[in-house]
Amino acid sequence: MGEAPDSAARPQDQAAADPSGDAGGGSRQFDDELRRQIRGFAELLPELNYYEILGISRDASGDAIRQGFFERSKRFHPDRYFGKDVGVHGELLNEIYKRVAAAHDVLRDEKLRAKYDLSLEARADAEPPTGGEPPTGAEPPTESLRDRPRRKRSLANLERQIRSAEQVSTRLYCQAEGLRREGAWERAAETLRLALAHAPREQLYHDALAEVVPLANEARAEAALQRATALLEKQQRGPAVAALREAAELRPLDAGLSHRVASLLLEPDGDVEAARTFAERAAQLEDSNPRYRKTLALAFKAAGMREEARREFERVMLLDPKDREVKAELVLL
Repeated sequence: MGEAPDSAARPQDQAAADPSGDAGGGSRQFDDELRRQIRGFAELLPELNYYEILGISRDASGDAIRQGFFERSKRFHPDRYFGKDVGVHGELLNEIYKRVAAAHDVLRDEKLRAKYDLSLEARADAEPPTGGEPPTGAEPPTESLRDRPRRKRSLANLERQIRSAEQVSTRLYCQAEGLRREGAWERAAETLRLALAHAPREQLYHDALAEVVPLANEARAEAALQRATALLEKQQRGPAVAALREAAELRPLDAGLSHRVASLLLEPDGDVEAARTFAERAAQLEDSNPRYRKTLALAFKAAGMREEARREFERVMLLDPKDREVKAELVLL
């Protein structure tokens, strides 16, 4: 497929719209409209490429890919509807989220993304023209006798390369299947990525990766958290924050983890822009949490966004009128 159209016109975005209107962490209704839209998005999945699944354009930056993953996770992660009567739609949510996670996993890797882009272009080139009819009046290209041996050698070389790539990808896929049976999710995911690098159009490998990635991401997140804890004990703040950021990206719905990262990034020599991103994420996930909104206000202030900071501090006062620090901040602003 080519460039994704404007988001307002994309049917997948219409199906993925959040009918509950709940951008925060409040009660989420699982009503008929939401069921209809989950079914609609699930039905579109086989026709969507990874960019369309995340609702981003083909030239999306790394930040846009991460934001697309967060937005889709916020809508379709099954944990968002815990305790709701989802019925059969629980299976659809699981399938959608697996595809969302796989799309993020492939597109965030520059080399794998480049291979995937080539596969999309090859697929587009292989599609027949509109109407399926060949252009009229076209004459077949002529070929000299001298060119025929060269062309045969080129075709033979290409066929050997294709067979070799297929053999390698098949071997890697079989290895990944064994790793999946062992529960070695991270190694299985990495092996499937290698298989896709050799055969980026093989849907079987994309399906397998969609199954493995959420489990691999959880294992990676847990390992990153353990690494961060050990680094903080050794007073190695920079590497610890990097590990926590990795864990937060892998757990997009963990508001507490995003807030922790934002708080650390607001410390001296931190990354103010990144702090604002994680603070906004935490506040979106739990809209009425005064601690999260206060951290967001502080992030706005650190970024020089005084009006935004004032609005957030005022919201905190509504949620927690006794916060003296916030009262002082409002006086200063």
